[in-house]
Amino acid sequence: MAARLFRRNKPRSRKYQIVLGVPEPARDSLFDTISENLEQARKHIYVNRIIYLGEHSFDPEEFNKVSEIFRDIVKEINGSYNDEPLTGIFLHYKKYFVHMLEGSEDSINKHFYLLMEDEVYRKFSKMKLVILVNHINQRFINEWLEIPGRPATLLEKIDPECDMEKSGRYIFNCVQKVYQLSREIRDIRKKYEEDAESVDTKHGEKEPSFSFDSSIYEDVLKSYFPEINLLQFLVQTRYLKNLVEYVNVYGNPVVPDTYQDEVWPIPTTMVPYSIFEKPADPCIDLPTHKVEQVEEVLITDDENLTEINV
Repeated sequence: MAARLFRRNKPRSRKYQIVLGVPEPARDSLFDTISENLEQARKHIYVNRIIYLGEHSFDPEEFNKVSEIFRDIVKEINGSYNDEPLTGIFLHYKKYFVHMLEGSEDSINKHFYLLMEDEVYRKFSKMKLVILVNHINQRFINEWLEIPGRPATLLEKIDPECDMEKSGRYIFNCVQKVYQLSREIRDIRKKYEEDAESVDTKHGEKEPSFSFDSSIYEDVLKSYFPEINLLQFLVQTRYLKNLVEYVNVYGNPVVPDTYQDEVWPIPTTMVPYSIFEKPADPCIDLPTHKVEQVEEVLITDDENLTEINV
């Protein structure tokens, strides 16, 4: 499966190893295949994507405070040692936020630990995990962006007690909007870079680097913002895992249920559990027996040879 992640543009030269003077084709291990695929994808390790949302209780005057908290955490992780930096989109409203984060597993979980250790963590009353995608092919964008949003209101009335099927449809709509928003931002950046490259070719002057300003493209991006009542429903639904529970589960090994826990009463005739009830020291408590000395004596007889034990 790992060998099919990326197609090779040109065939590799065959490697041979000498075994007992005979050239044999070298076999690629799984590590060789994964290393080659990561090198072609320009990655050091697998990159994951996670989308989570939440509710905050900052005052309207502190509207930008919520984005400053997440920006400082991402900046701290990317500024220190990391195998893959954090990138993504942080979309925040006056009461809710949606965060799409891309990075290595270690960087993402470090982000959660720093967030929950912050003293303002009590401002985030509810946070839910929407989707987690492991080993993504490529990132949507190569930087971390914050976008203040003024979303529309969903015309459809959402029943807070709807079943799993309807809840799944609302979850899918939220993920789809975040993906469409990410693609639109990526297309805007790509178009700017192409225009800047054409200007450089004509005038020989280098254009300044692109700095995304969401206020300029607000009319274009607004249609991709998840609606406010949709986020309100997703924060309260029971079909999404609490983010704190997900973080606490990470790193804890799963303890499998033993045979004794699964079957009751215990069939002792099949599983003798009383074997080691009495502890035994193998060096002392092993049974001993007296070994008699054996001497072999050969007696010549006319009929046969006889062995006598004394």
